[in-house]
Amino acid sequence: PLVYCISFTFKQANSAFKITSMLLIFVSALGIITNYVLIFPGVDEGSVADALRYIFYFIPHFCLAQGINDLYTLRERQRICDRFPVTPVGRGISRAQCYDFNNVVSDPFSLTQPGVGTPCLYMFFMGIVFA
Repeated sequence: PLVYCISFTFKQANSAFKITSMLLIFVSALGIITNYVLIFPGVDEGSVADALRYIFYFIPHFCLAQGINDLYTLRERQRICDRFPVTPVGRGISRAQCYDFNNVVSDPFSLTQPGVGTPCLYMFFMGIVFA
């Protein structure tokens, strides 16, 4: 829908679609890189990264990429935590403690990170607004 609205500024529809798609892909890639750099432990700008993530959610390509990345992150964290025993052995940690420590949510469509509920909601409401 956003590409359709921007396409009225161009004379030819096919060039408008190409240019706006490339622009949105570039901006979303830049947003994802910016978000990752700000999340690194040495940078300590987690609150800025969270605020920028919610702003970048208005770009559909960023929503899609962030949702796919969150699904991958969630699955990898689950896979790692499933290696731990259900009950702790000695000084080890249990599977539930690993889930809590790694912020593993049971529902992949959760609104908390790394759930994909927030990008899905943004894309749904943008579809309603721009349609």
